Amino acid sequence: MLRRTTLAMALVAGALLAGLVAPANASQDDRLTVPRNATFTRVATTSYWFTPEGSCTRSSGGSIFSPPYTFTVTAKAVYRTVPGAPGFYQWTQFQYRLDGIRLGDHSNVNVRLYEAGTLKFEDRSPDNVDPGYWHYVLPSSPPITRATSSDWIEFETIFDLARRSDPRCTARTGRA
Repeated sequence: MLRRTTLAMALVAGALLAGLVAPANASQDDRLTVPRNATFTRVATTSYWFTPEGSCTRSSGGSIFSPPYTFTVTAKAVYRTVPGAPGFYQWTQFQYRLDGIRLGDHSNVNVRLYEAGTLKFEDRSPDNVDPGYWHYVLPSSPPITRATSSDWIEFETIFDLARRSDPRCTARTGRA
């Protein structure tokens, strides 16, 4: 019910702003009009870009005592130019997904952003990353790198394997 009411109110407000309807108590003079010779200025928008997907796979053929496995991490990041500073990039989001048969729910992923070999940002996930879903890291203070420097992101993954040593894998990506 709340959703329908909110939608109806938004439609009415939009129609009022567009001048398609007027309130019942409005006179002809109260309507919003746009002069015929009005000029409109285009407002600049900021574009966001994705890095190419990086991935890494670990597998084992298994043995008589341990079944085979294949685990994969797929990762990418989102960045944009810094408003007012075109020579810099702001990293707004890091995304990763774990896949694999027999993968437990205690895996973890450590995300690291490097600029020219210097660590600029790090996020260590808790030991509870579930497989089969995209996970998102949204920095509260997005890191900034120079557009002229080389930067890359590493997604170090420790896959959870019950009662065995946990295999590791690092997916790497960067600006295209």
